[in-house]
Amino acid sequence: MPLLTPEDIAALGLESDLPRARLETVVAAIEQEIVSRFGGHASQTDVIEDDGAVVIHASRSVASVSSVVELVAETSTTLAADDYRLVGKRSLERRPAGTNPRPSWGRRVTLTYEPVDETALRKLVLVELAMLDVRFSGVASESDGGFSEAQADYRRERERVMARLARESRMFA
Repeated sequence: MPLLTPEDIAALGLESDLPRARLETVVAAIEQEIVSRFGGHASQTDVIEDDGAVVIHASRSVASVSSVVELVAETSTTLAADDYRLVGKRSLERRPAGTNPRPSWGRRVTLTYEPVDETALRKLVLVELAMLDVRFSGVASESDGGFSEAQADYRRERERVMARLARESRMFA
């Protein structure tokens, strides 16, 4: 299910003459880019390769851990909850005691978790990017008689908006 519909975005202030189908395409493409760059809305899987580390770091803040699969040599083991502990919001410490004791992480760890809910921020970013995309004309400036308008650098502005999600992901590092 999409984060927002074109009607949701219009209710939040986007005025556009675009046909509904085109606006749906814009919204879907932006949401796909958000998921591609920052992970899924409800679930995240990180593959971490840091052989010998005692602490590994998730790419986003962790609300709850679904599974941790560790690769040591050629053997994959699904770890029990007593094999690691969550430290802060993003770090997992390998425990030397537990069901599958080891003093450090194996060669590869596949961490599947539910990230801390970022839905409100993702919706805000989606709305801002949709507004930017719809209003972007492709020209640096326009003038008509006494009227003149300059557009912000489109790429720079998009990255500034997207950076809000990147900052949120690093906030609890």
